[in-house]
Amino acid sequence: MSESIHAGDNATAVPVMRARHLQKRYADNVVLEHVDLDIAEGEVLCLIGPSGSGKSTLLRLLATLERPDSGMIFFHNEALGVVNRNGKLFHATERVTRQQRNRIGFVFQQFNLFPHLTVLQNITLAPGIQGQSAVAEDKARTLLARVGLEHKADAWPLSLSGGQQQRVAIARALARDPQLILFDEPTSALDPELVNEVLAVMTDLAASGITMVVATHEMQFARRVASHVAFLDKGHIVEYGTPQQVIDNPIQPRTRSFLQQIQSLSSE
Repeated sequence: MSESIHAGDNATAVPVMRARHLQKRYADNVVLEHVDLDIAEGEVLCLIGPSGSGKSTLLRLLATLERPDSGMIFFHNEALGVVNRNGKLFHATERVTRQQRNRIGFVFQQFNLFPHLTVLQNITLAPGIQGQSAVAEDKARTLLARVGLEHKADAWPLSLSGGQQQRVAIARALARDPQLILFDEPTSALDPELVNEVLAVMTDLAASGITMVVATHEMQFARRVASHVAFLDKGHIVEYGTPQQVIDNPIQPRTRSFLQQIQSLSSE
């Protein structure tokens, strides 16, 4: 498929984030090509697709953790990662980009907690509450209660299960009061029996109205929670729609093939 679908174009929705004509390559490898995407306020968008399809790269671009080779990303109509000087666009400094990023939460595959800090300290160091002492600690404890880990405030990350570490990472992302949270395969590093505890927290977040974009292989989660699903393959959005459209009744042969593979693996 040579062209990406313009995903999420909804005139009645308020876009929290818009991506236009995104392209990213590493040397000769084109990872994303001409990706257009709208993310509405309160939406849960699930990105599905095979490994190497561009899901993680797309999330990193949306989070300003990487720069696109071409294209633009707008967050509440503010261009991310660039500044306008006398009508010309330039790359923003890291300080400016970091300020923009503070309104966007990111949950990684591998938790990325500081092992030499307690659970509570990992959260109080998050941008947005850092340096606020007692206020930060109260907020961190409230967030730990929200993910069911208030009793682990003084624990070391390596003493926790993978599922517990990921829930701490979610609490840390929430500490900055984000207007959007991006999840990059948040259960892929977990043992199967720990997956559900993380998905339960994410389901509660979705029900609370937080805008979320989730790269995932958990089709049941996507079917149950997502507002929309985008299937990516070879750097393009091949198919986009509601879970009922994309997961249950896909139109594109490549989407059907991928979902059949996922189904066969889950039944083994």
